[in-house]
Amino acid sequence: MALFAGAPARGHLIRVAALVFAAVPLLLACDDALDRDTTGPLTAVHVIPGDTIAVFPPAGASLFLETVQGMALAEDGESVYVLDAHTVHHLDLDGNLLGSMGGEGEGPGELKSPSGIHPAIGGGAWVYDPGNGRALRYARGGVVVEQVSAIEQPRAPFVPFGDGILLSVVPSPTASLSGTGVVFTRDEPSKERLLSYHFGSGDMLAIGSPSGGPDDLVEGGLLGRIVGWSMAAISLNEIAVVISGRDLSAWRLVLDDDGERIDTIAQLPVPSDVRRIVREASEMGGPDVMAMTIMGARMVGGRMWVMAGGLGLGPDKPLTFTIPLDGGTTSLRLDRHPVDPEREVVDAIVLPDRLILATQIEVRFLTIAPA
Repeated sequence: MALFAGAPARGHLIRVAALVFAAVPLLLACDDALDRDTTGPLTAVHVIPGDTIAVFPPAGASLFLETVQGMALAEDGESVYVLDAHTVHHLDLDGNLLGSMGGEGEGPGELKSPSGIHPAIGGGAWVYDPGNGRALRYARGGVVVEQVSAIEQPRAPFVPFGDGILLSVVPSPTASLSGTGVVFTRDEPSKERLLSYHFGSGDMLAIGSPSGGPDDLVEGGLLGRIVGWSMAAISLNEIAVVISGRDLSAWRLVLDDDGERIDTIAQLPVPSDVRRIVREASEMGGPDVMAMTIMGARMVGGRMWVMAGGLGLGPDKPLTFTIPLDGGTTSLRLDRHPVDPEREVVDAIVLPDRLILATQIEVRFLTIAPA
């Protein structure tokens, strides 16, 4: 379990991803009932991995992966982008390499310390590279077709939006010397501004928030806004925010057409057993420690999948699960069992006929066993 006290290290922050594409057929396995803390039960439908289709890189290949940061399913659902330490690899759904892009550096199209990847509307993928202060949109052939520059925020969660990207607003900490140590002072986040909209021109638009925003959504200081937030794009003007920390919660934010303001904020249902596991993981570290229990969120087939992490290696611990968006009562769920407990899974994509699992050094494509 990854635990944080004080300001987080740059190498241990949340990775996020998001996507919308065609509807997914229902995956059936069992009908365990999960009691919700608020409005009623959710039914868990367990996804069961089957046989291995392929592994990337394949055995004997000269190419290798250093530290996978996350994945993004292409907009058409027919391929996947894998963000490694400084490179993006484009694979088909059978694990074949279609192309690579990026490379370490500060030049055009190069990456210095990328922290997140998302599919781009119209094809390709967006990569947020705070080391170079920019976000890049790579086309399918590896050419950079859009760039958002002059971003001065740290590794904040992001999602593509309109002609640029939305970033979670994170007040920068100030550092001062105290004896032989360094003291970090964190400003509280603004309840009036949760997001910022960054354009390719380098301009930034501060996005206003409704008055009386829920404290569970807007509070948390530096740790809460960086480590606690994961974002997924639901539609052209809606995003979902998933927050982990002392408690697990999810929210639907609807922006106005110009992206200047959040019009509405509504809470989404979370499976209560997952919430309990998150709470227990957080409480193990004491009152001043935040557990990194949620690693990202994405949309696949109209469902919002949340990638879990730091919840332990027990067979009943979820790797990824869905949160209903429109009053649904079903939560699909992939548990760590029967996934190899020795593998530290950093991202997972569940499709109708296959499962894509990424560790730090490989991507594994598996079938989904019939119920």
